Amino acid sequence: MNLRQGTSHPGPQLVVRGARSAVETDRDLEVVAWIARFRFVTADVLAERFAVSEQAMRRRLRGLARAGWIGLEREHRTQANAAFVTARGARLLGQRPRRAPRTQVQREHELALAWLCARLEVAGTGLVMTEREGRACEADGGPRCSADVAYRTGGPTRRWPDLIVTHDDRRIAIEVEFAPKDSPRLRRILNGYRRATWFQEARFLVRSPALAVRLEALIEATRADDVIADLFDTTRLPQAVVAAWPGAAPQLQRRIRVAIAQAQRR
Repeated sequence: MNLRQGTSHPGPQLVVRGARSAVETDRDLEVVAWIARFRFVTADVLAERFAVSEQAMRRRLRGLARAGWIGLEREHRTQANAAFVTARGARLLGQRPRRAPRTQVQREHELALAWLCARLEVAGTGLVMTEREGRACEADGGPRCSADVAYRTGGPTRRWPDLIVTHDDRRIAIEVEFAPKDSPRLRRILNGYRRATWFQEARFLVRSPALAVRLEALIEATRADDVIADLFDTTRLPQAVVAAWPGAAPQLQRRIRVAIAQAQRR
């Protein structure tokens, strides 16, 4: 299929004229593919990921929207447009079309994940896999990308991390904890990761000193839960780590780090 010429489906297309347009269209496809890794993203995150100005990225997104590859949605004029891949864009990428996302649901969390993914990739930290990519990997018969968590009703449920970072042969599951969760639920999640030996670490990023202290206490509790497993092979059990959300203000990050250090000394 020749994606540059757009011959795979009818409708509005990006018109390719000359070498410069071909380069632009390649980048357009890159941008659409990156957006598809999330439910939606905004121009500021994409500008950082692709090292262009936010104004240039907004202009590119408007062109992609006119071509029908993405949709743009906002709740009011002062809110940044949420960009998401349309059914036409998904078919262009060879992916299964999804329903348009509700861009106001968990907006802060979703945009935070995209921002973190962009930062990690620009820094060259390692291979970053999103939740969508983890689900697809397992569905295609690839390695496990989820943990088995025993909730209150029924058997274990698979829980996919927000992001997975593979660095120096270490697979790190990243959970961004913004929304409040009760302690029993967090404890079950921690226990699930503790048994997910295909990860070497589960890292919980928080922006609340109180939540950091609570998670540290729960990590200690899950070690007690797994005392029998510890007798057999402690080297294979993933480590749970609490850290400050890197997007928080420096002063708040310091408060969180102090709270974690104090909790670990108790």
